[in-house]
Amino acid sequence: MQSMEKEAASPYVLVVGSTTEDTVVQGERTTRKPGGVTTYAGLTYRRLGWPVVVVTNVADAALCAAMERSGIRCACGPSPDTTRFVNVVDGAARRQLMPSQAAPLTAAQVRPWLDGAVLVHLGPLHPDDLATGVYALPWPAPVALDVQGLVRRVVGARVAPVVSEHLGTALAPVAFLKAGAEELALMLETPGCTLPELMARFGLREVVVTEGPSGGYVAGPSGGRIPYAAPPAGGVADPTGAGDVFFAAYLAARVLAGLPVAEAAHRAATTAARHVEGRWL
Repeated sequence: MQSMEKEAASPYVLVVGSTTEDTVVQGERTTRKPGGVTTYAGLTYRRLGWPVVVVTNVADAALCAAMERSGIRCACGPSPDTTRFVNVVDGAARRQLMPSQAAPLTAAQVRPWLDGAVLVHLGPLHPDDLATGVYALPWPAPVALDVQGLVRRVVGARVAPVVSEHLGTALAPVAFLKAGAEELALMLETPGCTLPELMARFGLREVVVTEGPSGGYVAGPSGGRIPYAAPPAGGVADPTGAGDVFFAAYLAARVLAGLPVAEAAHRAATTAARHVEGRWL
């Protein structure tokens, strides 16, 4: 199931990862909607004016058709199933289940889309979401990685915090890394190193650390940290996807628009707050 033919190369953001079918449970209310990095980050880039190509695997072509209606070029591969998440939300807290997963994305699926990419956004949602060969591709543009899928494991349907054996392979091409504070602590605990040591080992340019309502910081290779605040959200409609929205908005401002770290982080935090309020996507 290939939803489109390869077009002539033109500058675009390349987003690689699962498109999900999400069930969000908040008290007595249950909502079903598309999700995943391709949805939240892809739509954020489009809303900010950047062309987007998404490479993903789904069983239901309607998910890709919905993205294409939003102006996203979508290369959908076949899969016997679609990745599904159940998010049980209690305020800003969230518990996740993953009852099914799509076939892993392969290097052969991604390689035709390298030409024309000005930024690559990798968003694995679990350790086997992207085949390891994807990380070894000859990337023509800066690579950004949301590490969330590489610091958790699906046990039955439950999502548990565990560092993937593929983490080192995944970090090799990365310039910009995003991690939640707890995810980063888990990453550093496993090899027993500091953040500057990790950044030096893999040549990371910036690590964006999110701490929910507390804001977060951006770390540079010299060890310096630039903090950012999280604007107060006027009520929580649904925090699902806020991290993807934040990272895409940060990369659009920092990498694509060339803004300073502090300004890029402020813009990203403001956009993520709007998303949590239900006023972004």
